[in-house]
Amino acid sequence: MNNPLVHDYVRDTIDLKKANMPESIYILDATLTEGEQTSGVVFSSDEKLEMARKLAEAGVDAAYVGFPAVSKEEKSTTKRIIGEGLGFESWGLCRVLKEDIDELIDVDCDMASFIAPASRLHYQKRLKTNLDDYLIRLEELTTYTLEHGIGVSLGLEDASRAEMDDVKKIAKIGEDKEKVNLLITDTVGTFTPASARYFIDELRKFWSKPIALHFHDDFGMATANTLTAVESGQGEYYFYVTVNGIGERCGAASLEETCTALKVLYGYDIKFDLTKLMELSKLVEKYSSIPVIPPKAIVGLNAFTHETGPHVHGILIDPLTYERIPIDTLARKRRFVFGKHTGASLIKKVLEDRGIQVDKESLEIILQKVKEKHEKKDAAWKIENNKIIENYHQSVEKRFTLENEVVEIAKKVLKL
Repeated sequence: MNNPLVHDYVRDTIDLKKANMPESIYILDATLTEGEQTSGVVFSSDEKLEMARKLAEAGVDAAYVGFPAVSKEEKSTTKRIIGEGLGFESWGLCRVLKEDIDELIDVDCDMASFIAPASRLHYQKRLKTNLDDYLIRLEELTTYTLEHGIGVSLGLEDASRAEMDDVKKIAKIGEDKEKVNLLITDTVGTFTPASARYFIDELRKFWSKPIALHFHDDFGMATANTLTAVESGQGEYYFYVTVNGIGERCGAASLEETCTALKVLYGYDIKFDLTKLMELSKLVEKYSSIPVIPPKAIVGLNAFTHETGPHVHGILIDPLTYERIPIDTLARKRRFVFGKHTGASLIKKVLEDRGIQVDKESLEIILQKVKEKHEKKDAAWKIENNKIIENYHQSVEKRFTLENEVVEIAKKVLKL
């Protein structure tokens, strides 16, 4: 951003070599798979296909298209999406099991993304195996997958809590093989921006091939961690993101936040079309039935809504005063609303735009009446809206299949 009235510290970090973005960043969307890991969320086959088409239209480089081993319908949907030839690289999920890989081979996926636990907590305690045996298994299945013409993403689950020496041993499996990348997963969101970059810098000492970053948002830092992790500028990266940040527990790095930050803050050239973000966000909101909260960055209702007097005054003079993101970049519309913090300048402009002239004294009376109206209106609205919120939370519970229902199903099956 070249503007003599504002200073750009992001540009400073790049110019001073404190941050250096890599040559290649690919947007890897996981909404179709990670989105369904959101508790209670299920997408129909048609919904997944429509979302996949919109993602392709927006310009994602790669997308997770399914987990075929989950069910026959999931496999059918995965094959259907791949068959559309949407132009992005198709990634499919699989456990470290030959039968899962065979399902991906059958649907002709471009990349098999292994769910491969990397921390000792997972491979020792959950999988009940030792590293030597585990490495043999990973090596065999990686070779098997590659022999069938599918690339391999070694998805290192819980990598953010794994010993770097263990990561190095797993990475060695793919170092001399074509079409293999490492997917570093911060499974429970324990990275901070500094530790994420430190981890990747350490990883780059022995791994020069592409790295995919799959960071979770348990501490609200997934997007920041994703962006900061690559600031040493080494190598190629896939950024694992989801629309609206939906996903397991607290979600993953947000597609809209990540892409907008890359283009607007870093000035990084990605092919993704930011003007498609609102359309994508609303589509995923509709099919996931998870509302986007008004203050959500980039796509929230409030992102370009202004009420406070000084802010409105600044916006009317120069939008840059209170909007860092050029509104045309996102194909959004700015709007002003009136309330307790409204200033006289906005009311005067609105009236003048309607051909109504007003003196200073009358303007002040109008302003006070607007504020009084809003305060009364807000009090009534809170009562009504709090009922809506309470009903919504109750309705979310109805979405889940709970323990008692499982027991009832079991009793019917077992004729108890």
